[in-house]
Amino acid sequence: MRERADGTVNRHMRALSAALGHGVKLGWLALNPSTRSIKLSEPSGRVRFLDDDELPRFLAAVKAAGITDFRRHDMRHCAASYLVMAGVDLVSVARILGHRQIQMTMRYSRLASERVVELGDKLASKLEGAA
Repeated sequence: MRERADGTVNRHMRALSAALGHGVKLGWLALNPSTRSIKLSEPSGRVRFLDDDELPRFLAAVKAAGITDFRRHDMRHCAASYLVMAGVDLVSVARILGHRQIQMTMRYSRLASERVVELGDKLASKLEGAA
């Protein structure tokens, strides 16, 4: 039997729980037995993205290597990183990526530290102007 990563197990359990919850809504089950399931701990994950010099070389390498099954989905983390560093808010990034929970998108928040300072400066300037 092939082992599954804890994150994969958690997502499968969440899907199963949703199906069982639907069975409860339809009256097929009295209660959802998966409500007592334990969520496995998942690693925080590694955030890595291609910088401006790496991206063109990467795409050229993909083409030169004859990789035919490369999908845009493969670049999700890269796209999210670029959006956050460009100042796009995390809620918009979550919508673009299709994240249902903002926690999935929050891993990119550290990339927006300069943007947070910039917005803080704007707020301070606005408040000083009102005084």
